[in-house]
Amino acid sequence: MPKTENVTVLHTTRFLVLCLVLAWAVHVVVYFAVPVRSIAGTHYSLIYSAAYLMACIGAAWISSLLASRLFSTGPQSSLSGLQAMLDSPRLLLFLSIASVIGVGLHYYDKLIINHFTGSCLALIREAWTKAAVARHGSISSWQSALGHLLSHFSFPLMFVLIFKRQMDRKSFSVFLIISVLSVIAYSALISTRSTILSYVLCGVLAYGLRSVLDRSSIRVFVKEGLAVAVIILVTAFVYSAFIFWDRIHCREEHAPYYAQSFYKELSAEGYDQPLNNDVLRLAMMFGIYVSNSSWNFEKSLAARDHQGDTTW
Repeated sequence: MPKTENVTVLHTTRFLVLCLVLAWAVHVVVYFAVPVRSIAGTHYSLIYSAAYLMACIGAAWISSLLASRLFSTGPQSSLSGLQAMLDSPRLLLFLSIASVIGVGLHYYDKLIINHFTGSCLALIREAWTKAAVARHGSISSWQSALGHLLSHFSFPLMFVLIFKRQMDRKSFSVFLIISVLSVIAYSALISTRSTILSYVLCGVLAYGLRSVLDRSSIRVFVKEGLAVAVIILVTAFVYSAFIFWDRIHCREEHAPYYAQSFYKELSAEGYDQPLNNDVLRLAMMFGIYVSNSSWNFEKSLAARDHQGDTTW
């Protein structure tokens, strides 16, 4: 196998491992920074997650070594094949139309068929979740099912935009706006942040993969990568802050105590003073959101009976 191919495989592995390590490090920092702790009073979740991280790094390294020996397709030919598929002039148009139709069906089901309304997005989400429970998990309508599916075509749309090499700035901007607005419009109606965060991760991984396959210099990778990361992360942060603000102020009289009631629902305990400042409320909510998976994991580890329903 050519030496350049071995280098490409190893660089790809290093990039993916770096993303994993940074995500874990952010979680740990926020976990200890937020003044809230698991009701179990332990930190085993961090130990297990660290062990899992080490296992992933080891598996990634072994897989990269095996791949460098087994695969005979060079990085340039692999990139050329991928580029040829993504350079189809109709692909971006198809993905854009699918995304817009998906968002339209999504809104049609929620607002027209089910008449979910409210003075804030949190109330619409509450009506949506209650309706799902009443239906015992069955789908609301074919428009809803197809809307959820097609709305996520904004993900491959963004991926293709990152990988395409030859595109005028105007077309790139138009398609990128369609992709970003589609994922935001989809997420906003059901007041979710998970889709936005997944979209951000998809963009970061797509950019990193292209940079590795193109064998971009460290300077170019860092310069362009930071610009892309800042734009995407700021957008995600602003959106998440808006969703948190909407939920906190949906019932204004509950606003000072919203964070406390929220983390108590997530198997945690800690800071019980009312928060009368919006900045402190949002900071607390971001901390809770990043840390809650560890708290729930701690509760699962502390439970004596692990049978039955594992959702609380």
